[in-house]
Parts: sequence; structure tokens; C-alpha cells
Amino acid sequence: MKSKLLRKIMKTKGNKKKSLVEEAIISLLNDHDAYSDEIYNLAEELDISKSTLKRARAELTSEGTIKPKRTGSNKGNDKQRTIFSLVKKVQIQRFKKYSD
Repeated sequence: MKSKLLRKIMKTKGNKKKSLVEEAIISLLNDHDAYSDEIYNLAEELDISKSTLKRARAELTSEGTIKPKRTGSNKGNDKQRTIFSLVKKVQIQRFKKYSD
């Protein structure tokens, strides 16, 4: 998946690029829930800027496709982190769009 998507992302700009980044995030979250640092690592692998990643992630969150959840408490050695997951009812409908 990454090599095909990387080629597409490298060739596109603007809103189309954001849509491809959304596709990459959905694909990652379809496999498993992911912490924000794992999503940032994916962006790094695909040579995506943090601002493009943040816009795509914000769009998916605002439309209800993905859901963030804070974990931890920031007390002592417990580090607070954000984990993202696909909303179950959207997972099937949205992923079918990208599986072709």
C-alpha cells in the first residue's frame, strides 16, 4: 500500500493531496487503532508535511470518520497520549471507497 500511495502523494498537491493523506490514515486505522506518534511516523514515511497531516486528521475527526481518545494522566511516569480509531459504522462505508 505504501509504495503506491507514496507515488500518488508525491505527484499531487493541495486538497487532492489531503484526500490521499486521509486515505492513508483510514487504511492505517482499518488495521488497528493508532497513537498519534504512529500516524506522524506514517506521514514521515510518505514524505507528508505535519501541516497536511494535521489538516487531514482534523477533517476526518470533524466529519466523524475517526475518533481521538486521550489516555494517561501526565502524573508521575504516566505520559498522556492520544489514540485514534475509526468510527465503526463509518469504517465499512468509507473504506469501500478506497479499496478499489
